[in-house]
Amino acid sequence: MKTAFSTNDEISSTEKLLDVIRGEGSPSAGLSENCDIPIPSRIQRAQEFFKTLPFFRKHLTVGVEIGHTSLILVKMVQLSESRCKLLDYKSVPFKPNTPKRSPEFCEFLRSAIMEFCGSPKNVKIWSSLSTAQVDVRQIRIPKVAKKELFNAIFWTAKREMNFDEKESIFDFEIQGEVIEDGIAKMRVMAYTAPKSAVKEITDLFAKSGLTLAGVTGAPFGVQNLFRTHWLPVSDTRTYANLYLSDAYSRIAIFSRGNLILTREIKTGVDSLIISLVESFSDMRGDLSIEAAGGGDVAPSLDDLENRLDALERNWERARAMLFDHRDQDPRASQEEVGDPLQEDEIVDLVRPAVQRLIRQIERTLEYYSRLAGSEPVEKLFISGAANFCGAIIEYMSQSLGIKAEIMDPLNPVQAPLTSVAPPASISARTLYTAALGFALSDNSRTPNLLFTFNDKEREAAVARINRSIFSVFMSVVLILVGFYLWQEYLSRQKNAEISALRLELAQYSPTLDQNLVMKLASKVKSQEQTLKEKAKESLGIAVVSELSVLTPANIKLSSIMVDLGGIPEVQTKDVTPGQIKSVSKTLVIDGIVQGETQTLDASLARYLMKLGASPMFINPTVHSSTLETYQEVGEVLHFILKINLL
Repeated sequence: MKTAFSTNDEISSTEKLLDVIRGEGSPSAGLSENCDIPIPSRIQRAQEFFKTLPFFRKHLTVGVEIGHTSLILVKMVQLSESRCKLLDYKSVPFKPNTPKRSPEFCEFLRSAIMEFCGSPKNVKIWSSLSTAQVDVRQIRIPKVAKKELFNAIFWTAKREMNFDEKESIFDFEIQGEVIEDGIAKMRVMAYTAPKSAVKEITDLFAKSGLTLAGVTGAPFGVQNLFRTHWLPVSDTRTYANLYLSDAYSRIAIFSRGNLILTREIKTGVDSLIISLVESFSDMRGDLSIEAAGGGDVAPSLDDLENRLDALERNWERARAMLFDHRDQDPRASQEEVGDPLQEDEIVDLVRPAVQRLIRQIERTLEYYSRLAGSEPVEKLFISGAANFCGAIIEYMSQSLGIKAEIMDPLNPVQAPLTSVAPPASISARTLYTAALGFALSDNSRTPNLLFTFNDKEREAAVARINRSIFSVFMSVVLILVGFYLWQEYLSRQKNAEISALRLELAQYSPTLDQNLVMKLASKVKSQEQTLKEKAKESLGIAVVSELSVLTPANIKLSSIMVDLGGIPEVQTKDVTPGQIKSVSKTLVIDGIVQGETQTLDASLARYLMKLGASPMFINPTVHSSTLETYQEVGEVLHFILKINLL
């Protein structure tokens, strides 16, 4: 992998730093003027510190592709829901014949990943199964209630895909609604994979001391490139991916970032190389593959040996013509490539094999076009053995009537989010396409054979419970906060009142205390007793004065008798003060009412009301009232009133 610093720069910086440590150079001069190693500022140190905190730490995702001869690694960091940044990539070769379950390979896998990403504690590792092990289908189901969704999808997929749920992992992804024959249906992408295959790859990483966060399929890695917009498709709504391998090819069709269908094609790169080798044999007069045996006659052993010799002798030359090896290794010799041919000539030589590949692609596209509501494929991305002869790609594009181009997600022209320089050659960049797709994986957008629909439902249920608990907790907290604020408000009011009272109290001198209050209370009580005694002495005069004010002119009082009462003598010492009752004070008035006979009673009633309204007289009552005739004044009403005094 190429880095942004050269080896000479790194050695020079290291030597200068060692000189400073040995004392051979000035630290200030060595580090500030000539040394390439920057001194971190306070802000940089603070940023590094915050990155170590769990809240600010970003989880990394590493995509791992185990190839035939090398381990492909790509490291990503997710910046937002749909934006990721490429941090690093690496290809680590290993012996082709090393068994994948051997301890040597497990140790190699562990050391390679640990060296690439450091501690796997905060790293999510994603890998994949082979395409042949993952069966992907798109199914349509009627719209059903959410609680019936899983059963409807499961039984529809079981009928169409014919899998054994005991031996296979089943999962699905809902991709929206579609109108089919005027009926609204749900479009579902369902897929299955053998449990044994998933267990095999998880065990491989477990034996290496690593834990997989996800296992997916190769088409889903390509889907990640579209869903994260890492591979721009502009306004193209439906596009296909043709993956070219040595022994086979795979075509996958996507619509708006969703995988619709995938199909494996038997024609691969080897078929094109064989077709090209046979053309070399025909030009030299050697026995071709079709001509061996003379039609219906079975080929002899010598014929087969000639065929194998021709393949072995011309294989590398044919491969060099199909692929631009000089793009990979500029030092490729002329002898290896042989006499150069024009691209049109190469297309003519491999035309039979290319046409077989095109026919199988066309059948796949025709099948897709028959799906209800399907849109035509507008673009074809070629991946895998992508450094193909440009004329062959152009020929396929013209034959299919679809624009075709090489899938190059690390193309520096597109300027993806990356902190490292991508490889210069397209053949080196396309080597990381699959691992790059895996590194873009996330459970929110990538089907995960280790985290299926049931796991998501359980996680969603736990999340709902957690949200409910959190909501109740927050409600209680808000109530308590409100109660606290209300109590705080009341406390502020009370404190304000206390402060006002203290200010008012501060105006009085001397300062009041309990002893002073008791003395004042005793003094007031003594004064009150003195006033009561004086009032008792003047009660008779006050009564006569009050009667003189309240008695009208037509009422004459003949006698007034006041009984002021007194405290009776106590004969026993066992009587408590509370049992001593004073004798009530009474007033007896004897008088007459003058005037017309019809108004005498009314005049007496008004007089009683005036006496009752006086604060000195309590409950005035008529003891007796009779009509009598006096010689001097005539007929009068003679009355005797009894009144309690205050």
